[in-house]
Amino acid sequence: MFVLEPIGWADCFTPEDLIEEIFHQLPDLSFPIPLFEIAQACGIVKIVDIANLPNSRPSGAFPEGFLIDQNKCHGVIFYKDKAIAPYRKRFTIAHELAHFLLPHHINKLSLADIERGDVSAKASHHQEHEKEADWFAGELLLPKHLLEDALKSQNLSLQFIKRLAETSQTSFSFLINRCFTILDEKPMAVIHSKDGVCYQIWVNGHALPSEIACSKKESLPDFSVFGQQQNTEEEHITEKTLAIADCWFNSLPDDFSEVLYEQTYYQRNGYAITLLLIE
Repeated sequence: MFVLEPIGWADCFTPEDLIEEIFHQLPDLSFPIPLFEIAQACGIVKIVDIANLPNSRPSGAFPEGFLIDQNKCHGVIFYKDKAIAPYRKRFTIAHELAHFLLPHHINKLSLADIERGDVSAKASHHQEHEKEADWFAGELLLPKHLLEDALKSQNLSLQFIKRLAETSQTSFSFLINRCFTILDEKPMAVIHSKDGVCYQIWVNGHALPSEIACSKKESLPDFSVFGQQQNTEEEHITEKTLAIADCWFNSLPDDFSEVLYEQTYYQRNGYAITLLLIE
């Protein structure tokens, strides 16, 4: 059981201040971050899976992860456990912990409101507060100093990212996207796709030789390693393979001589994550 001194964050008015104070008080944390214990030490008295609520309560009316508190001295966090995203609940809990700890994040809902299903008018959806809570959750679950140490210990590959995701108990997508905050000078890109069509791209644009050739809602290049793969229904990770740079980048400079590697994590239901890495 951790002991945290609330007086330490009495003057913490930003997510950055909170994260700094938590790791100042708990300097020896390692992966996986003991989220439940930290939340309890901060004043969260219960962390409840909505599916386990008594049948007499309209559990469908409970917003996922919504925090109910009394004067921000004690709080309860509700979450939904999802078999297809087993670590999503950790992000939800960390996100709601930020709302609980940041004094300007005000919750106007009561337990009675939620039990009646009367949530729409009083639920807070302040966009800036949600961004702050998301940032806090990312820094708490994957703190920069621990992530930097892990990334220094291994060559970057999707196999390594998958092992680290399991060790840190975070989702693969969340972790690989977070790596861009650490490896911001590395010439790399990550393309998230569904059935071969791009729906999200993360790039270190200033470190790449040119713009990525595919955009959102476009198919991944036919002559990429991804485009030539067969039998991709089963979940697996390909090896890092030499790729044709011209099919991935627009207008490469004449003096481009680096080597491009491509690697893909084929997930379930047609989802895939492709890593492009120039070395």
